[in-house]
Amino acid sequence: MRSILKRLVFLSLILLAGWAGTAAGDELHLSTFLVPYRSYTWNYWDNPVEGPIAYLPKRVITAAELGLDSLRQPRDIVVDEKNNHIYVVDTGNNRIVQLDLDWNLLRIIDGFMNNGTWERFSGPASVSISVEQDIYVADTGNSRVVHLGQDGSLKRILGSPHVGHEDMFPDTFRYRPFKIGVNDKGYMFVLSEDYFEGVITFDAQGIFRGVIGAPKVSVSPWEYIWFLLSTDEQKAKRNLFLPVEYSSFDLDEAGFLYATVASEEGDAIRRLNPAGEDSLRRYGFHRPIGDVQYTNMWQQSTYYGRSTFVDVTVFSQGIYSVLDRTRSRIYTYDDDGHLLFMFGYRGRAHGQVARGIAIDHIGLDLVVIDDERGQILVFEPTDYTRLILNAVELYNKGKYEQEEALWREVLKLNANYDLAYTGIGRSLLLQERFDEAMYYFKLGQNRSYYSRAYQEYRAIVMKERFSYVMTGIAVIIVLVMLWPWIKRRLGIQSREMTAAAKEAAWIALTERTDFKGKALRLYHSLKYGLHVIFHPFDGFYELKYRQRGSVPAALVILILVTITYTLIRQYTGFLFNHNDPARLNILVELASVILPFGLWAGVNWAFTTLMTGKGTFKQIVIATAYSLIPIVLINLPLIVVSNYLILEEGAFYYLLTSIAVGWSGALIFIGVMMITHEYTIGKSIFTTILTLVGMVFTIFLGLVLLNLLELVYRFANEVFTEIAYRV
Repeated sequence: MRSILKRLVFLSLILLAGWAGTAAGDELHLSTFLVPYRSYTWNYWDNPVEGPIAYLPKRVITAAELGLDSLRQPRDIVVDEKNNHIYVVDTGNNRIVQLDLDWNLLRIIDGFMNNGTWERFSGPASVSISVEQDIYVADTGNSRVVHLGQDGSLKRILGSPHVGHEDMFPDTFRYRPFKIGVNDKGYMFVLSEDYFEGVITFDAQGIFRGVIGAPKVSVSPWEYIWFLLSTDEQKAKRNLFLPVEYSSFDLDEAGFLYATVASEEGDAIRRLNPAGEDSLRRYGFHRPIGDVQYTNMWQQSTYYGRSTFVDVTVFSQGIYSVLDRTRSRIYTYDDDGHLLFMFGYRGRAHGQVARGIAIDHIGLDLVVIDDERGQILVFEPTDYTRLILNAVELYNKGKYEQEEALWREVLKLNANYDLAYTGIGRSLLLQERFDEAMYYFKLGQNRSYYSRAYQEYRAIVMKERFSYVMTGIAVIIVLVMLWPWIKRRLGIQSREMTAAAKEAAWIALTERTDFKGKALRLYHSLKYGLHVIFHPFDGFYELKYRQRGSVPAALVILILVTITYTLIRQYTGFLFNHNDPARLNILVELASVILPFGLWAGVNWAFTTLMTGKGTFKQIVIATAYSLIPIVLINLPLIVVSNYLILEEGAFYYLLTSIAVGWSGALIFIGVMMITHEYTIGKSIFTTILTLVGMVFTIFLGLVLLNLLELVYRFANEVFTEIAYRV
């Protein structure tokens, strides 16, 4: 009794929370509490961001509901909304099931009459409906495509395309069509099993017209090197570098093919034009590949690995939804490649898909074939999803003010929806409210549009303040020209010293042991760094033989480098700052400078000791630290400048950052190798490469040691736990 009472109280609290959320303007549905999956998108920094549920389970269609004995391994579903028909390919039962939009059985097509003989399908895998309502069946088991009329009568049979075109197909080619599509002009597109060269095409008369859209081979450098080093026997056992085959496709209103690729690498979906070229837009934060991070994710999933798309359905306005076989999730993108939302989970509970194999849509509803359970699942969009889809449609129609209103409604339901901020920003940009548009583009992490808005805003500000800027420049020029006269009038005398006087002053300063003397020595050591970076041969010689540098000065430079990189992460202009501010950690920034610096100095000292290097560890540390001064001198002012540049001026920004790194690298090479160790150029290059390899090897050994220590800790912990339980 108490258990039942507790459950009732808990359910009441849930319903109360749901009512309160609805009153606050949040979309809630009782089914939300019963849906065993979450909906999320990926933000700019590859983090999953949870949002409202995009689709809710609406209906499960079973064979019994359709008046059938079974649905065995159904592989395809096609919705013909123009004629209000649904076609389900019941592969295991060798038939096509035709339904109306209310899921009432109209007829079963399991064969056709051919010259007085009844012929049956064998393992049909796909169906396509032409504008004339003709039925095209990919009859896989019989190695053919069957073209039937609306009444089911045979019009023609299309056999293997390699007949008469043997030179275009490999000797091992076997025609097993598993996907068929027909465009408005009657052109046919076919995918065949184990054929990796692309989509086979036929014209309206059934004449073979070639192959389009061959997926490119994707081979990593490591795989290629390993293949070259393998023996002939090993090469024979390894997989060939073959293009991956398409898994499915769908035709959009313009006749373009949206094709999914059964691949673990590269682009998982492509939009093929009539020439077979990929024209899919990929302007989102990430390419349309499903889950961006797919190991140890916070989602409640036991199915790890890259998303594998098996089917796609295209809505109007270029919006498309793709089905992921790995987790039975559905990802929906707009025509620019932005992820609008996702939902789904692999399983057998309510609303889950055991093994999704095909997808299509009825209006905004999505229908999914679950071939493992022999069911068809129907999902309906929530109000949140309808707002998003309507906003995208209004944007494509150029109705920007109406689009803005819908995006603001979306933000009420999901304040973390980046695309909504971009939509509002676009509307404000067209209204020439540039400063407000910049604010929303920044919230939406849209750097391209932010740059356009900032360019207009900057032009307006410069026009308004042009007179002040020019006056300031004129004043500076006049002061520079009059500076010699001003010095004479004020009695300012030059403090130029001879080299001997400078040397004597430095020696006197080094002999002082009081605090002020040490402070002055540190100041002059740091100041001497400016001479070193512009006169490296003379400067590093002075550092080594006349002690013009010091360890305290080197530590100060390292601290300045760390501060510089920290400021870069935090305060670089939005257009050039791709770092997640939530991940800023001063200890990590410190380690990112100190650890490489320490590794370089330690490994270099270890190798050069064995290779007659004349530099001590202290001299290596000092010379390396002084070589990093350009990073500080260039990057600190560049942080300020980066806040006033647009993307088109980014070449200037990246050039200066490259100069800073290159300058420091050259100084390290000259100062440490050639001056400190007194090596020749050839020996300096060899020792530098050896040092870098040694650093990598040291890191590898460190990781191995950490792994061993972790294993020892786990073993000791298990032993301690076992003893504690037994005692």
